[in-house]
Amino acid sequence: FPSHDRRGVMGIGWNLKESNQSLRDGDYQEAVQRAESATAGMEMVKNGIRPISFVGEMGVLTSQISEVVNFVETVNDGVVAVRDASKGFEALARARQVISGESNVEPKQVYELANRELRSARESLSKVEIELTNIKLSGPLVVLRGQVTTLREVVLGYSLMVGKSEIASILLPRLTGVDEKTKSYLILGMNNKNLRPAGGVVEAVARIEFVNGKLEKIEGNDVDVLDAKAEPLAAPEEIRSLFGASNWSIGDASLEPDFAAFSKVVELLYKRSTGQSVDGVIGIDVVALSGLIEALGGVGSQQVALDGKSIDREFFDKISQQGVFAEVTEEVFQKMFF
Repeated sequence: FPSHDRRGVMGIGWNLKESNQSLRDGDYQEAVQRAESATAGMEMVKNGIRPISFVGEMGVLTSQISEVVNFVETVNDGVVAVRDASKGFEALARARQVISGESNVEPKQVYELANRELRSARESLSKVEIELTNIKLSGPLVVLRGQVTTLREVVLGYSLMVGKSEIASILLPRLTGVDEKTKSYLILGMNNKNLRPAGGVVEAVARIEFVNGKLEKIEGNDVDVLDAKAEPLAAPEEIRSLFGASNWSIGDASLEPDFAAFSKVVELLYKRSTGQSVDGVIGIDVVALSGLIEALGGVGSQQVALDGKSIDREFFDKISQQGVFAEVTEEVFQKMFF
């Protein structure tokens, strides 16, 4: 069938496949439309087997007909769960437009919709997983066992995505200050080619601020400038002996292996430098940075162009050039939200 004619029974599998591909491509509206088409196809199947159900109720081929009906109902539940998941993914994707200011929709409404759809999808998928485990197929219906295995794999894959997305729909409103008005964080670019116990030398610092669920601003900071402006803070004995530095610096703070403790030190040093407090610290190393670069389709700084597809020696050499790590990190976050 041409793609625009793939409706009804014959298009169920194709629409599910296309819905999944659209999710991978980031086309959430198309994913929902394909899932809706698959759901409509399943309604046609359910209508088609009603006469057969009546035959089973009359005592004819009761066992086989019961197996067919249970199989169709299970598949239908799975398709409906995929549709709900797609709607949840679409709503969560809209949150990015809200955060960046592209959309004026009330942030709380977007997250509540996403959470409602994702919660419904999670419950439905859990139910389908149990049904697929207990499903019985005998006689000529054993040919459907391969379809059951395939459907179970699809359901498991969606369950994993839904679980992560549902958590995001709960955490993002808190992180972006939907109910608390203002939230701010430090994003640390940590170059793990220069390995330190906390992950890597801090080469870039950006402060991001959210107001009522929307990104208000991103401020890039030079680490050396921050350290030079900070009120002196006596360095621990380990740093004095290793580097001969009398005062603590943001770069040296990554010698603390406990990230939570390291974050507190960075927050303190940042406040002593700028007078500003933050609500948390997020570390991004080279591996995480490359993943973000690839997801964004590549970034280009004044000195290098990176696609993030492979983390090889050339990537490390480029990212380790003077000032490049900080420049690329800031470009990534500007591209993520604007």
